[in-house]
Amino acid sequence: MNAIVKKFLNDRGFKTDDTYYNNIELWESYWEGKTDFHKYKDVDGNTREMYSLGMAKRIAEDWASILWNEKSEISVDNKKTNELLKEQLKEIDFDDLFPKVIEKAFYSGTGALILRVRDVLQVGETLVKGDKTRIELHSVTAEKIVPLTIENGVITEVAFVSGATIKGKKYHYVELHTKNEEGNYVIENIYLDEKGNEVTFENVLREIKTQSDKPWFVIIKPNNVNPIANNNGLGASIYAGAIDQLKAVDIVYNNFVRDFYLGGKKVFYNKSLVKMKTVNYKDENGQTKQKQVPVYPDDVTKQQFLVIGDETINANDNPEVREYNPDLRVNDNETGIQMSLDYLAFKCDLGSKRYRFDNGSVITATQYLGEQQDLISNMNKHQKNVNKALKGIAEAILYVRKVIFKDNIKEDANVTIINDDGFMTPIETQKEEFRNDISLGLRSKTSYLMKFYGMGEKEAQEELKRINTEDTVVDETE
Repeated sequence: MNAIVKKFLNDRGFKTDDTYYNNIELWESYWEGKTDFHKYKDVDGNTREMYSLGMAKRIAEDWASILWNEKSEISVDNKKTNELLKEQLKEIDFDDLFPKVIEKAFYSGTGALILRVRDVLQVGETLVKGDKTRIELHSVTAEKIVPLTIENGVITEVAFVSGATIKGKKYHYVELHTKNEEGNYVIENIYLDEKGNEVTFENVLREIKTQSDKPWFVIIKPNNVNPIANNNGLGASIYAGAIDQLKAVDIVYNNFVRDFYLGGKKVFYNKSLVKMKTVNYKDENGQTKQKQVPVYPDDVTKQQFLVIGDETINANDNPEVREYNPDLRVNDNETGIQMSLDYLAFKCDLGSKRYRFDNGSVITATQYLGEQQDLISNMNKHQKNVNKALKGIAEAILYVRKVIFKDNIKEDANVTIINDDGFMTPIETQKEEFRNDISLGLRSKTSYLMKFYGMGEKEAQEELKRINTEDTVVDETE
């Protein structure tokens, strides 16, 4: 954490401990692809880098695609409200933004979505929509999140810190979300110069009183217990406990590549086969000098016929040219890489057979469904945290559209999340299983319409009423 920001927060009465952010920095370095671990010295003291598969980023990306895909959606049990919400989410490109938030949360341990209302007017304590007022969503990673109050493990007050450049000058931006005495959220937009002095800008509201106890931010974390002390409510990276496995994958992969890199044919010549030629070169002082350099037989395009040595010596017993073909150890390396990937995937909640290589193609969990129950279980576990965040941000959007934009919608409409896990189980199979459960009395028809048709609960119930009414109509011509 920047010293200026830390002092500002401490002066406001928020005692911050920034030691935990060293862990976040480590996790981010693996996500970026190369770390200090990947650097080593050769025999001449030159710094070299290991080859890397970059699996930390791949793992975070995979969790993002598992937990939110093109068939996932947020639904509200009020038709007009639902249409407006979908329109607003499309306007802010939510389907593109949200997977990136999940990726950030899973590599850094914590991510956040922040709802911001741009160009809003404030009359007294009332927020008023202007001609340019618009809703924006912004995402941040763990290093920019400073929890201020944690209640039962939930971050209820927070500071989001970042840098800002305005008219060529750099500032530290602190966005405070705290509660007032009434329990409603107050948002402060604070800019600090390089000396720690606060600077105000005419087009930025210094303070926004939301008049709501619902936060305009949501926190997303992997749904695992953080084993690191003094975490201050922040989560742990999905691969926090798999750093050794990330290293192992790259050690084995580096060995694999190096075997090929060093595996070219080596030809050893008797010195008598090598000719020497004189070449000119310039030394470090720019002086032209000469030196002798070898010309090997392979460097000459025409066939060479040479008579060398004593004719009584058998050429097979004392060859003038010998070749060496290093063992590439392809099978051994492939086995090592596969084992390393299995251990890594298992440690990152993806199941031991997430990454499989067969005849040059990658086989993912879809082909190993029977052995992926651990992945499905972990997916459902992490989905709970994601769904809470989705509901939170949807409720914040609906509040803003109702109170500030004055839209005629149901602000407290029931929000549900539709997660199509068809990549695990084909959608038709899911429907068949659902229908079987309904026939056994284990599920309701309402839940069927909500899951597979995207209806809200109220809309589904009304649809079932219409169906029942049609079924009871009697044809009077009979």
